[in-house]
Amino acid sequence: PEWGLEHKIERLVTPPSRTKKIAVVGGGPAGMEAAILASRRGHQVTLYEKEARLGGLLNAVEGVDIKWTLIRFRDYLIRQVEKSAVELRLNIAADPAMLRREGYDEVIVAIGSQPACPPIPGICGENVIPAVEAAAREEEMDRRVVVVGGGEIGVEMGLHLARKGHQVTLLEMGPILSPESVPVHFRSLFEQAWEHQDGFTYHLNARCTAISPEGVTYVDAAGEECAVPAGTVILAAGMKARQEEAMAFLDGTVRTHMIGDCNKVGSVQTAMRAAFALANYL
Repeated sequence: PEWGLEHKIERLVTPPSRTKKIAVVGGGPAGMEAAILASRRGHQVTLYEKEARLGGLLNAVEGVDIKWTLIRFRDYLIRQVEKSAVELRLNIAADPAMLRREGYDEVIVAIGSQPACPPIPGICGENVIPAVEAAAREEEMDRRVVVVGGGEIGVEMGLHLARKGHQVTLLEMGPILSPESVPVHFRSLFEQAWEHQDGFTYHLNARCTAISPEGVTYVDAAGEECAVPAGTVILAAGMKARQEEAMAFLDGTVRTHMIGDCNKVGSVQTAMRAAFALANYL
């Protein structure tokens, strides 16, 4: 997060006025970074994670070869937590009442986001798997797969499954794939990957209209209804901030902050910058 700010960090970051007792809820990248930095500044920090391990949504790409950098970054953050003075409490879903009893001075909520679920008939079917669960559930998938959503996550998961031997058809309702991809250095390589991957095809301007156990129907740019047979459907229609759940911690009893995807869905970079800014302010 200091990248580009090196020349003015000393002016932006000042030492804390006193030691505080701080709770961080959520062990994804935002939560880990906030806990590490707050502890480094001398605060007494406790990090709560409801799962058995740290990592948050970064754990969803474990086993996806093209995402090895994120896994290494996750492991780096976990090592920094383990080497720090942060008290780590795994398998604990913190709630406002629990934190009130502990008497914290500040609470940082970093509980992330969840898959968005557009109102498509059949979207809750047993053959529909959120993209963030796809890598872990590959063994239960049919050989024929449809990916609904052609953002970066959808394309990457489609390429991963095609490399594993699945026949993948991706449907994107917009005019281009992965519009959010960084144009410098990355996008041209990404385009080469999806244009030359065997078993991977896609349709643009394709609006998904229904999902069934037999496959997916969609309307193309000409308004024609088309069908793609498939036994498994991967839902990659974006993420939704856990904002309502996070706001439950703002009960007026303790100073509380929301950072990362639970505040606004972004990227690992935006999560890290938000954590850096907040932790160096406390």
